Amino acid sequence: NNNNNNNNNNNNNKILKMKLQVSLNAKNLRNVAGLMKGTSDPFAVVSLLDDNNPGKAKVLGQTEVIKNSLSPSWVKKFPIEYDLGSRMKLIVSILDEVRKGSNKPMGSAVFEIGSLLGAKGNTKAVSISGGGIVYAKVQKMTSMGKFDFQLCGVKLKSTEGLFGTTDPFFEISRRDVGMKGTEWNVVYRSNVVQNSLNPNWQAGLLDIDTICGGDLDLPIMIAVYYYSKNGKHTPMGQVQTTTNGIVRAQNSNGFTLFRNTSGVGSKPVGNILVKKGSIIGLNDTNPTATSGPSVSSPSAPSLTVYPSFKVENTQNSGDAHVNRPHDSTSGQFTMGNTSMYTSQRYNASPTPQMNIAPSFKVETTAAFVSPASPPVSNEPSFIDYIVGGCEISLCVAIDFTGSNGDPRKPGTLHHFNTDGQKNDYEKAISAIGQILEHYDSDKKYPVWGFGAKYGGVVRHCFQCGTVPEVDGVDGILRAYHETFKSGLIMSGPTDITEVIQNASGFANHKQKTANAKGQQSYTILLILTDGAVSDIQKTANKLAEVSSSPLSIVIVGIGNADFSSMQFLDDFAERNSQLPDITQFVHFNTHRHDPDTLTAATLDEIPSQLTSYFLRNNIQPLPPVACQDEEIVVEPQEEEINLELNFDDDKVTVGNISGYQPAKVY
Repeated sequence: NNNNNNNNNNNNNKILKMKLQVSLNAKNLRNVAGLMKGTSDPFAVVSLLDDNNPGKAKVLGQTEVIKNSLSPSWVKKFPIEYDLGSRMKLIVSILDEVRKGSNKPMGSAVFEIGSLLGAKGNTKAVSISGGGIVYAKVQKMTSMGKFDFQLCGVKLKSTEGLFGTTDPFFEISRRDVGMKGTEWNVVYRSNVVQNSLNPNWQAGLLDIDTICGGDLDLPIMIAVYYYSKNGKHTPMGQVQTTTNGIVRAQNSNGFTLFRNTSGVGSKPVGNILVKKGSIIGLNDTNPTATSGPSVSSPSAPSLTVYPSFKVENTQNSGDAHVNRPHDSTSGQFTMGNTSMYTSQRYNASPTPQMNIAPSFKVETTAAFVSPASPPVSNEPSFIDYIVGGCEISLCVAIDFTGSNGDPRKPGTLHHFNTDGQKNDYEKAISAIGQILEHYDSDKKYPVWGFGAKYGGVVRHCFQCGTVPEVDGVDGILRAYHETFKSGLIMSGPTDITEVIQNASGFANHKQKTANAKGQQSYTILLILTDGAVSDIQKTANKLAEVSSSPLSIVIVGIGNADFSSMQFLDDFAERNSQLPDITQFVHFNTHRHDPDTLTAATLDEIPSQLTSYFLRNNIQPLPPVACQDEEIVVEPQEEEINLELNFDDDKVTVGNISGYQPAKVY
């Protein structure tokens, strides 16, 4: 069994590697050029810090230099591989290029990759101590081959007058369409050719994914500018085309440039010729162009909604005290003043009611042989759903059975240490919750308990805390603490079927509500328990019953009990091939000294389970959420990490690292 489990984990790790790319821009940086030396020429060095390799920063590379600008928009993108359960930090060090001397620091910013991925538009902004704002955006990256091209200009119209110099360069932008509409994003910037109206620019090489995302007919724009030392470059002309259009335009008259893209009411201002345009590194099994994965609004899946699940509200006012000693014969003990307890039924929908909100031209030529198209997979991935704004909600269920031991005694599983050290329940909640909270915009979570008596009746699902949904991971921990002041009697047996049922109702309601708003939702139920379930078949039947819900169930075993029956539940779907796999079991003790391996183990099946649910219900990812810089909330720098950068023969290495504290302990 252990070998099988290890093999499964290895396969999951292969699936989980998310290929992403990061793009950067900045605004209102501080000018550090010095008195009478003009404006800074900023570039950024991008490094990656991984808690699995503490103290070792990997330099991903550096951007191009943007001359005379305090609000640079860099074109170069940086590929990274990310696991859902890992903590990775992106360090952006901005410097002013000094050709004869040492580069001058302009400030640095730190971004957590998971936080970037879960942010609106997958974009975050951080104010830096040196002055200014740094923006980082993360996108899906796929390997689709390269686009090899070279352009030249012919008879460009001068805007500099009779004696002015004309130094042209061009940019290529791709047309992206998101929920906020159309936006043009620069993906390439050429070299500057000095004093020429017939420039012959250097050849370029772009990833197919970068220039068109695999859609060779995606609109792109070629815009020519005249370079200015003050950074305010003069627009000269532009034309819209496609990647296929550039390939077609070889050995032809190329493209005519106009002041505006339509050409209406505008005179020609020159031509662009294609000296070279080819797609390389692809197989040739598909000779026609493709448009990439289809994207459509989700259709409403067939949902089973549980509109009236029950959770006991067990809270009382005032501080509780122990009024009955531990009963060694019954295996139960009382916490709190049970005479103050008043049962309050929580009969509601799985979550509080929510208010439901309510042409271009392409240059072509007659002669064309279609190039080989990239092998684009039509099956969407976890990243596609997250980039499309799918929210991941979290429910937490905590075991309050008597087998956890008397929480007043040090060494028992629910004991709260006075020295600030977390118990194992707190450690698991903190580590897993801090990863998943990136993907939930409101960060409100229901917290339930099971296995305790109130009023002499064993409750298999009751509300922890004073409200149905708490705020953030700290709210989960407070609700957990408050439960021991509610008059409970820790009892048994261990029955998780009611919390599974309630989580299913919660998940279905969330997805139905999101679907009505044109959005998507998925839920994870985190069950923390110290022992095996009392009725394995009843639990297996319940898992089969809720397996059609937008729900994953992660069970974390706390303590030293025999959890073999929990592993049986984990493997249940494998033995029943007609059922989707929605369950994952992890033994906490295996990861008690390393929160990174805990989160990796507990979350490694979530991406495939989420994707499987949506595909089973024929729900495609939503278009990427687009947002402008003005819409992004600028956050203060929470963590300042300083890297000692060494520049040697165009190679950048990292020396000392200060301010970095890896999360290798709970």
